[in-house]
Amino acid sequence: MILRTPPPKKRRADDSGPPESPNSDGQLVIFEDLPVPEPSHDHSEQMLCTYQCRQMVKSEFFDALSSAEKQAHDYKSKLEALNDDFCRAETERKKFRDQFFFAEQELAATKGREQALQEQLLKEVNDSQGRLKNQLKACSELEVKLQSEMNLRKKAESSAASAEEKASLLEGKLTHLSESIEREKKHLQKELAHVKSDSKFSLSRVTADLERMECRANNAEKELVLLKQHLEEAKKRLDESLHQKSELEKKLSSFTFPEVSSTGSDILVKHLREELRAFESEVREARKLKSSHEDIELLKEKLLEEKGRRERAEVELFKLSDIQLSMTKLEEELSSWKLLVRDIPGVSCAEDIPIKFAELQREVIESMGKVGEANARLKQIEVSLDAAELGKQNADAVAALATENAGALKSEVKRIELMVRITFGACELSYSES
Repeated sequence: MILRTPPPKKRRADDSGPPESPNSDGQLVIFEDLPVPEPSHDHSEQMLCTYQCRQMVKSEFFDALSSAEKQAHDYKSKLEALNDDFCRAETERKKFRDQFFFAEQELAATKGREQALQEQLLKEVNDSQGRLKNQLKACSELEVKLQSEMNLRKKAESSAASAEEKASLLEGKLTHLSESIEREKKHLQKELAHVKSDSKFSLSRVTADLERMECRANNAEKELVLLKQHLEEAKKRLDESLHQKSELEKKLSSFTFPEVSSTGSDILVKHLREELRAFESEVREARKLKSSHEDIELLKEKLLEEKGRRERAEVELFKLSDIQLSMTKLEEELSSWKLLVRDIPGVSCAEDIPIKFAELQREVIESMGKVGEANARLKQIEVSLDAAELGKQNADAVAALATENAGALKSEVKRIELMVRITFGACELSYSES
Protein backbone atom coordinates (compact mmCIF):
# COMPACT_ATOMS: atom_id res chain seq x y z
CA MET A 1 0.00 0.00 0.00
CA ILE A 2 1.00 3.54 -0.64
CA LEU A 3 0.88 5.80 2.42
CA ARG A 4 0.00 9.33 1.63
CA THR A 5 -0.16 12.41 3.74
CA PRO A 6 -3.22 14.55 3.54
CA PRO A 7 -2.97 17.37 1.03
CA PRO A 8 -2.47 20.87 2.33
CA LYS A 9 -5.52 23.02 2.80
CA LYS A 10 -6.02 25.52 0.09
CA ARG A 11 -6.19 29.10 1.17
CA ARG A 12 -8.49 31.73 0.12
CA ALA A 13 -7.44 34.28 -2.36
CA ASP A 14 -7.90 37.20 0.12
CA ASP A 15 -5.67 35.63 2.79
CA SER A 16 -2.47 37.63 2.55
CA GLY A 17 -0.79 36.18 5.65
CA PRO A 18 2.02 33.66 5.45
CA PRO A 19 1.15 30.04 5.51
CA GLU A 20 0.91 28.60 8.99
CA SER A 21 1.80 25.12 9.98
CA PRO A 22 -0.96 23.07 11.49
CA ASN A 23 0.75 23.08 14.86
CA SER A 24 2.23 26.59 14.73
CA ASP A 25 -0.19 28.02 17.34
CA GLY A 26 -0.05 24.93 19.52
CA GLN A 27 -3.60 23.82 18.52
CA LEU A 28 -4.63 20.50 17.07
CA VAL A 29 -5.98 20.63 13.51
CA ILE A 30 -8.46 17.92 12.65
CA PHE A 31 -8.79 16.96 8.98
CA GLU A 32 -12.10 15.42 8.18
CA ASP A 33 -12.72 13.32 5.16
CA LEU A 34 -12.67 15.72 2.30
CA PRO A 35 -15.41 15.58 -0.19
CA VAL A 36 -14.63 14.16 -3.50
CA PRO A 37 -13.29 16.97 -5.55
CA GLU A 38 -14.81 17.82 -8.65
CA PRO A 39 -13.07 16.37 -11.57
CA SER A 40 -10.52 18.73 -12.91
CA HIS A 41 -7.89 18.65 -15.33
CA ASP A 42 -5.07 18.24 -12.75
CA HIS A 43 -5.66 14.75 -11.36
CA SER A 44 -2.11 14.59 -9.91
CA GLU A 45 -2.86 17.22 -7.24
CA GLN A 46 -5.78 15.28 -5.82
CA MET A 47 -4.74 12.48 -3.59
CA LEU A 48 -7.04 10.08 -1.89
CA CYS A 49 -6.33 8.60 1.53
CA THR A 50 -6.74 4.99 2.00
CA TYR A 51 -8.32 3.26 4.97
CA GLN A 52 -4.96 2.75 6.67
CA CYS A 53 -4.13 6.47 6.26
CA ARG A 54 -7.34 7.35 7.95
CA GLN A 55 -6.60 4.96 10.78
CA MET A 56 -3.19 6.49 11.21
CA VAL A 57 -4.61 9.98 11.19
CA LYS A 58 -7.15 8.95 13.81
CA SER A 59 -4.49 7.42 16.01
CA GLU A 60 -2.37 10.54 15.69
CA PHE A 61 -5.42 12.63 16.44
CA PHE A 62 -6.18 10.66 19.60
CA ASP A 63 -2.57 10.88 20.69
CA ALA A 64 -2.56 14.61 20.12
CA LEU A 65 -5.88 14.89 21.95
CA SER A 66 -4.60 12.98 24.97
CA SER A 67 -1.43 15.07 25.05
CA ALA A 68 -3.53 18.24 24.74
CA GLU A 69 -5.78 17.12 27.60
CA LYS A 70 -2.76 16.29 29.70
CA GLN A 71 -1.24 19.68 28.91
CA ALA A 72 -4.56 21.36 29.74
CA HIS A 73 -4.61 19.51 33.07
CA ASP A 74 -1.06 20.61 33.76
CA TYR A 75 -1.95 24.18 32.89
CA LYS A 76 -4.96 23.99 35.15
CA SER A 77 -2.87 22.72 38.07
CA LYS A 78 -0.30 25.47 37.38
CA LEU A 79 -3.10 28.00 37.30
CA GLU A 80 -4.40 26.79 40.63
CA ALA A 81 -0.88 26.96 42.06
CA LEU A 82 -0.47 30.47 40.69
CA ASN A 83 -3.86 31.41 42.15
CA ASP A 84 -2.71 30.10 45.52
CA ASP A 85 0.56 32.00 45.17
CA PHE A 86 -1.39 35.07 44.19
CA CYS A 87 -3.66 34.74 47.24
CA ARG A 88 -0.66 34.29 49.47
CA ALA A 89 1.06 37.24 47.82
CA GLU A 90 -2.12 39.28 48.29
CA THR A 91 -2.27 38.41 52.01
CA GLU A 92 1.43 39.17 52.36
CA ARG A 93 0.91 42.41 50.46
CA LYS A 94 -1.91 43.34 52.85
CA LYS A 95 0.22 42.34 55.82
CA PHE A 96 3.19 44.31 54.53
CA ARG A 97 0.91 47.22 53.74
CA ASP A 98 -0.38 47.10 57.31
CA GLN A 99 3.20 46.92 58.53
CA PHE A 100 4.07 49.82 56.26
CA PHE A 101 1.18 51.86 57.65
CA PHE A 102 2.19 50.86 61.19
CA ALA A 103 5.80 51.80 60.41
CA GLU A 104 4.62 55.14 59.03
CA GLN A 105 2.61 55.69 62.23
CA GLU A 106 5.63 54.68 64.32
CA LEU A 107 7.80 56.99 62.26
CA ALA A 108 5.33 59.83 62.76
CA ALA A 109 5.20 59.04 66.50
CA THR A 110 8.99 58.89 66.69
CA LYS A 111 9.19 62.16 64.79
CA GLY A 112 6.74 63.67 67.27
CA ARG A 113 8.67 62.27 70.19
CA GLU A 114 11.91 63.44 68.63
CA GLN A 115 10.42 66.89 68.15
CA ALA A 116 9.19 66.91 71.77
CA LEU A 117 12.55 65.65 73.01
CA GLN A 118 14.35 68.25 70.93
CA GLU A 119 12.07 70.98 72.30
CA GLN A 120 12.55 69.68 75.86
CA LEU A 121 16.28 69.37 75.30
CA LEU A 122 16.40 72.87 73.85
CA LYS A 123 14.46 74.14 76.84
CA GLU A 124 16.74 72.31 79.26
CA VAL A 125 19.80 73.57 77.41
CA ASN A 126 18.47 77.13 77.57
CA ASP A 127 17.69 76.71 81.28
CA SER A 128 21.09 75.17 81.93
CA GLN A 129 22.75 77.97 79.97
CA GLY A 130 20.86 80.51 82.07
CA ARG A 131 21.84 78.72 85.25
CA LEU A 132 25.38 78.44 83.95
CA LYS A 133 25.48 82.17 83.29
CA ASN A 134 24.19 82.84 86.81
CA GLN A 135 26.67 80.38 88.25
CA LEU A 136 29.50 81.88 86.22
CA LYS A 137 28.48 85.31 87.45
CA ALA A 138 28.43 84.05 91.03
CA CYS A 139 31.71 82.27 90.38
CA SER A 140 33.28 85.47 89.07
CA GLU A 141 32.05 87.29 92.17
CA LEU A 142 33.48 84.54 94.34
CA GLU A 143 36.73 84.72 92.38
CA VAL A 144 36.87 88.45 93.09
CA LYS A 145 36.25 87.74 96.77
CA LEU A 146 38.82 84.96 96.64
CA GLN A 147 41.30 87.33 95.05
CA SER A 148 40.65 89.83 97.81
CA GLU A 149 41.10 87.05 100.35
CA MET A 150 44.34 86.06 98.61
CA ASN A 151 45.50 89.66 98.78
CA LEU A 152 44.67 89.72 102.47
CA ARG A 153 46.49 86.43 102.85
CA LYS A 154 49.52 87.85 101.04
CA LYS A 155 49.43 90.84 103.34
CA ALA A 156 49.19 88.50 106.30
CA GLU A 157 52.10 86.48 104.91
CA SER A 158 54.14 89.65 104.43
CA SER A 159 53.31 90.69 107.98
CA ALA A 160 54.23 87.18 109.09
CA ALA A 161 57.52 87.47 107.20
CA SER A 162 58.22 90.81 108.87
CA ALA A 163 57.28 89.20 112.17
CA GLU A 164 59.69 86.37 111.39
CA GLU A 165 62.41 88.90 110.66
CA LYS A 166 61.66 90.60 113.94
CA ALA A 167 61.66 87.20 115.58
CA SER A 168 65.08 86.51 114.04
CA LEU A 169 66.30 89.83 115.44
CA LEU A 170 64.81 88.90 118.77
CA GLU A 171 66.52 85.52 118.51
CA GLY A 172 69.82 87.32 117.95
CA LYS A 173 69.17 89.43 121.00
CA LEU A 174 68.15 86.31 122.83
CA THR A 175 71.40 84.58 121.87
CA HIS A 176 73.33 87.64 123.08
CA LEU A 177 71.40 87.59 126.32
CA SER A 178 71.88 83.84 126.61
CA GLU A 179 75.63 84.31 126.13
CA SER A 180 75.67 86.96 128.83
CA ILE A 181 73.56 84.67 131.01
CA GLU A 182 76.00 81.84 130.35
CA ARG A 183 78.89 84.06 131.37
CA GLU A 184 77.03 85.08 134.50
CA LYS A 185 76.17 81.46 135.13
CA LYS A 186 79.82 80.44 134.81
CA HIS A 187 80.79 83.22 137.20
CA LEU A 188 78.14 82.07 139.65
CA GLN A 189 79.29 78.48 139.23
CA LYS A 190 82.83 79.55 140.04
CA GLU A 191 81.62 81.40 143.10
CA LEU A 192 79.52 78.39 144.04
CA ALA A 193 82.55 76.12 143.66
CA HIS A 194 84.56 78.52 145.82
CA VAL A 195 81.75 78.54 148.39
CA LYS A 196 81.59 74.76 148.21
CA SER A 197 85.35 74.50 148.76
CA ASP A 198 85.09 76.93 151.67
CA SER A 199 82.17 74.98 153.05
CA LYS A 200 84.10 71.74 152.62
CA PHE A 201 87.10 73.26 154.42
CA SER A 202 84.89 74.59 157.19
CA LEU A 203 83.08 71.26 157.28
CA SER A 204 86.39 69.40 157.59
CA ARG A 205 87.43 71.79 160.34
CA VAL A 206 84.12 71.38 162.10
CA THR A 207 84.35 67.60 161.71
CA ALA A 208 87.87 67.69 163.19
CA ASP A 209 86.62 69.79 166.08
CA LEU A 210 83.71 67.42 166.38
CA GLU A 211 86.04 64.44 166.48
CA ARG A 212 88.13 66.13 169.15
CA MET A 213 85.01 66.94 171.09
CA GLU A 214 83.82 63.37 170.63
CA CYS A 215 87.16 62.10 171.94
CA ARG A 216 86.88 64.46 174.86
CA ALA A 217 83.30 63.37 175.39
CA ASN A 218 84.33 59.72 175.31
CA ASN A 219 87.13 60.39 177.76
CA ALA A 220 84.76 62.40 179.88
CA GLU A 221 82.23 59.58 179.76
CA LYS A 222 84.90 57.12 180.84
CA GLU A 223 86.01 59.46 183.62
CA LEU A 224 82.35 59.97 184.50
CA VAL A 225 81.90 56.23 184.81
CA LEU A 226 84.96 56.02 187.06
CA LEU A 227 83.79 59.01 189.06
CA LYS A 228 80.38 57.44 189.38
CA GLN A 229 82.01 54.32 190.73
CA HIS A 230 84.14 56.43 193.12
CA LEU A 231 81.03 58.39 194.01
CA GLU A 232 79.13 55.24 194.81
CA GLU A 233 82.04 54.00 196.90
CA ALA A 234 82.25 57.40 198.57
CA LYS A 235 78.51 57.33 199.17
CA LYS A 236 78.85 53.92 200.70
CA ARG A 237 81.72 55.07 202.87
CA LEU A 238 79.78 58.24 203.69
CA ASP A 239 76.80 56.19 204.68
CA GLU A 240 79.03 53.98 206.74
CA SER A 241 80.69 57.01 208.29
CA LEU A 242 77.34 58.64 208.95
CA HIS A 243 76.13 55.42 210.45
CA GLN A 244 79.25 55.23 212.57
CA LYS A 245 78.82 58.91 213.44
CA SER A 246 75.28 58.33 214.51
CA GLU A 247 76.35 55.38 216.55
CA LEU A 248 79.14 57.37 218.05
CA GLU A 249 76.83 60.23 218.81
CA LYS A 250 74.49 57.80 220.47
CA LYS A 251 77.35 56.38 222.45
CA LEU A 252 78.56 59.86 223.33
CA SER A 253 75.16 60.83 224.43
CA SER A 254 74.83 57.74 226.56
CA PHE A 255 78.31 57.56 227.93
CA THR A 256 80.94 60.01 229.08
CA PHE A 257 84.40 59.51 227.77
CA PRO A 258 87.56 61.04 228.72
CA GLU A 259 88.93 64.07 226.85
CA VAL A 260 91.36 62.02 224.86
CA SER A 261 88.61 59.98 223.30
CA SER A 262 86.64 63.11 222.41
CA THR A 263 89.61 64.60 220.69
CA GLY A 264 90.08 61.37 218.70
CA SER A 265 86.49 61.42 217.63
CA ASP A 266 86.83 65.05 216.60
CA ILE A 267 89.82 64.12 214.48
CA LEU A 268 87.83 61.32 212.96
CA VAL A 269 84.94 63.63 212.24
CA LYS A 270 87.27 66.15 210.60
CA HIS A 271 88.77 63.45 208.51
CA LEU A 272 85.36 62.27 207.51
CA ARG A 273 84.29 65.82 206.65
CA GLU A 274 87.36 66.28 204.46
CA GLU A 275 86.53 63.08 202.65
CA LEU A 276 82.94 64.29 202.27
CA ARG A 277 84.16 67.56 200.78
CA ALA A 278 86.40 65.65 198.41
CA PHE A 279 83.49 63.51 197.42
CA GLU A 280 81.35 66.63 196.85
CA SER A 281 84.09 68.15 194.68
CA GLU A 282 84.25 64.94 192.69
CA VAL A 283 80.46 65.03 192.31
CA ARG A 284 80.64 68.60 191.04
CA GLU A 285 83.31 67.61 188.52
CA ALA A 286 81.15 64.71 187.42
CA ARG A 287 78.24 67.07 186.98
CA LYS A 288 80.45 69.39 184.96
CA LEU A 289 81.51 66.46 182.75
CA LYS A 290 77.87 65.51 182.31
CA SER A 291 76.95 69.05 181.29
CA SER A 292 79.91 69.13 178.85
CA HIS A 293 78.67 65.82 177.38
CA GLU A 294 75.24 67.37 176.92
CA ASP A 295 76.89 70.38 175.29
CA ILE A 296 78.64 67.99 172.86
CA GLU A 297 75.28 66.43 171.95
CA LEU A 298 73.86 69.89 171.36
CA LEU A 299 76.84 70.73 169.15
CA LYS A 300 76.22 67.56 167.12
CA GLU A 301 72.59 68.52 166.64
CA LYS A 302 73.58 72.05 165.67
CA LEU A 303 76.12 70.64 163.18
CA LEU A 304 73.46 68.45 161.56
CA GLU A 305 71.12 71.43 161.39
CA GLU A 306 73.85 73.50 159.75
CA LYS A 307 74.43 70.71 157.17
CA GLY A 308 70.71 70.61 156.34
CA ARG A 309 70.63 74.39 156.06
CA ARG A 310 73.65 74.36 153.74
CA GLU A 311 72.02 71.73 151.49
CA ARG A 312 68.76 73.66 151.44
CA ALA A 313 70.69 76.82 150.62
CA GLU A 314 72.41 75.08 147.69
CA VAL A 315 69.04 73.78 146.40
CA GLU A 316 67.52 77.22 146.76
CA LEU A 317 70.52 78.67 144.94
CA PHE A 318 69.96 76.32 141.97
CA LYS A 319 66.26 77.12 142.06
CA LEU A 320 67.09 80.80 142.12
CA SER A 321 69.25 80.46 138.98
CA ASP A 322 66.44 78.54 137.20
CA ILE A 323 63.91 81.13 138.30
CA GLN A 324 66.15 83.91 137.01
CA LEU A 325 66.45 82.16 133.64
CA SER A 326 62.70 81.63 133.41
CA MET A 327 62.13 85.25 134.42
CA THR A 328 64.45 86.46 131.68
CA LYS A 329 62.69 84.23 129.14
CA LEU A 330 59.30 85.47 130.28
CA GLU A 331 60.48 89.06 130.05
CA GLU A 332 61.77 88.46 126.53
CA GLU A 333 58.52 86.77 125.48
CA LEU A 334 56.55 89.59 127.03
CA SER A 335 58.60 92.17 125.14
CA SER A 336 58.19 90.22 121.86
CA TRP A 337 54.44 89.93 122.44
CA LYS A 338 54.28 93.65 123.15
CA LEU A 339 56.07 94.34 119.86
CA LEU A 340 53.69 91.98 118.02
CA VAL A 341 50.71 93.67 119.63
CA ARG A 342 52.02 97.01 118.43
CA ASP A 343 52.39 95.65 114.88
CA ILE A 344 48.86 94.11 114.73
CA PRO A 345 46.36 96.60 113.25
CA GLY A 346 43.30 97.33 115.34
CA VAL A 347 44.87 96.07 118.56
CA SER A 348 45.65 98.55 121.30
CA CYS A 349 45.99 96.30 124.34
CA ALA A 350 46.43 92.65 125.23
CA GLU A 351 42.69 92.16 125.76
CA ASP A 352 42.04 92.96 122.08
CA ILE A 353 44.24 90.07 120.82
CA PRO A 354 41.72 87.21 121.44
CA ILE A 355 38.95 89.31 119.88
CA LYS A 356 41.11 90.02 116.81
CA PHE A 357 42.08 86.35 116.49
CA ALA A 358 38.41 85.34 116.78
CA GLU A 359 37.46 87.82 114.04
CA LEU A 360 40.25 86.57 111.77
CA GLN A 361 39.24 82.95 112.37
CA ARG A 362 35.61 83.83 111.64
CA GLU A 363 36.59 85.58 108.40
CA VAL A 364 38.77 82.65 107.34
CA ILE A 365 35.96 80.18 108.10
CA GLU A 366 33.43 82.30 106.17
CA SER A 367 35.78 82.59 103.18
CA MET A 368 36.43 78.83 103.22
CA GLY A 369 32.68 78.20 103.42
CA LYS A 370 32.07 80.51 100.46
CA VAL A 371 34.79 78.79 98.46
CA GLY A 372 33.27 75.40 99.34
CA GLU A 373 29.82 76.60 98.25
CA ALA A 374 31.27 77.89 94.98
CA ASN A 375 33.00 74.57 94.36
CA ALA A 376 29.76 72.72 95.16
CA ARG A 377 27.83 74.95 92.75
CA LEU A 378 30.42 74.41 90.05
CA LYS A 379 30.21 70.67 90.57
CA GLN A 380 26.39 70.82 90.37
CA ILE A 381 26.65 72.82 87.15
CA GLU A 382 29.11 70.30 85.73
CA VAL A 383 26.81 67.44 86.72
CA SER A 384 23.77 69.15 85.16
CA LEU A 385 25.74 69.87 81.98
CA ASP A 386 26.90 66.26 81.84
CA ALA A 387 23.29 65.10 82.35
CA ALA A 388 22.07 67.46 79.61
CA GLU A 389 24.82 66.28 77.28
CA LEU A 390 23.95 62.68 78.09
CA GLY A 391 20.24 63.37 77.45
CA LYS A 392 21.11 65.02 74.17
CA GLN A 393 23.25 62.05 73.17
CA ASN A 394 20.44 59.68 74.13
CA ALA A 395 17.92 61.73 72.12
CA ASP A 396 20.29 61.78 69.15
CA ALA A 397 20.75 58.02 69.48
CA VAL A 398 16.97 57.49 69.69
CA ALA A 399 16.43 59.75 66.66
CA ALA A 400 19.17 57.98 64.71
CA LEU A 401 17.68 54.62 65.66
CA ALA A 402 14.21 55.82 64.59
CA THR A 403 15.55 57.08 61.27
CA GLU A 404 17.37 53.79 60.75
CA ASN A 405 14.18 51.88 61.54
CA ALA A 406 12.21 54.12 59.16
CA GLY A 407 14.80 53.58 56.41
CA ALA A 408 14.74 49.84 57.05
CA LEU A 409 10.93 49.83 56.93
CA LYS A 410 10.94 51.86 53.74
CA SER A 411 13.42 49.48 52.13
CA GLU A 412 11.31 46.54 53.34
CA VAL A 413 8.15 48.12 51.86
CA LYS A 414 9.94 48.74 48.59
CA ARG A 415 11.15 45.16 48.55
CA ILE A 416 7.60 43.90 49.23
CA GLU A 417 6.19 46.14 46.50
CA LEU A 418 8.82 44.82 44.11
CA MET A 419 7.94 41.24 45.05
CA VAL A 420 4.22 41.99 44.57
CA ARG A 421 4.91 43.54 41.18
CA ILE A 422 7.01 40.57 40.18
CA THR A 423 4.25 38.22 41.36
CA PHE A 424 1.58 40.20 39.48
CA GLY A 425 3.73 40.17 36.34
CA ALA A 426 4.21 36.42 36.61
CA CYS A 427 0.47 35.90 37.13
CA GLU A 428 -0.42 38.13 34.20
CA LEU A 429 2.13 36.31 32.07
CA SER A 430 0.70 32.95 33.08
CA TYR A 431 -2.83 34.22 32.39
CA SER A 432 -1.78 35.50 29.00
CA GLU A 433 -0.10 32.21 28.18
CA SER A 434 -3.15 30.25 29.29
